[in-house]
Amino acid sequence: MLIALSTSSSAQAYPIQTFRGYASSSGYGFGAYEVNSDGYGVIYAMDTYADGYRIVSTVYNDTQGKTIAYVEDANGANDDSGPAVYDFSVHAGDAMRTKTCRQNGAAGTPVNCKTTYFSVPY
Repeated sequence: MLIALSTSSSAQAYPIQTFRGYASSSGYGFGAYEVNSDGYGVIYAMDTYADGYRIVSTVYNDTQGKTIAYVEDANGANDDSGPAVYDFSVHAGDAMRTKTCRQNGAAGTPVNCKTTYFSVPY
């Protein structure tokens, strides 16, 4: 399982801070997310193993009690789902988590789930 958290900023006059994190689902794929200080985020899913399962990733804001974003990749071709951009509407200190799982089909039961917990740093 790979979990990495980092922050960075751009070289703009008014920098936008970016918070990144990753959660791996037992080596079969991963979910990745970025949350910017402007309240928007990007979430990806990547299925790296052609086994009939898909990788699904969901971002939750536990402070606000809501699901923020969901994305999946089902082809096992080691290419990502493409970025799904959302208005995460996050605030400094919000408790967040992302859950990444393998799933057999669109209505299958999620297995091998990994969850990453984090707080928005700004």
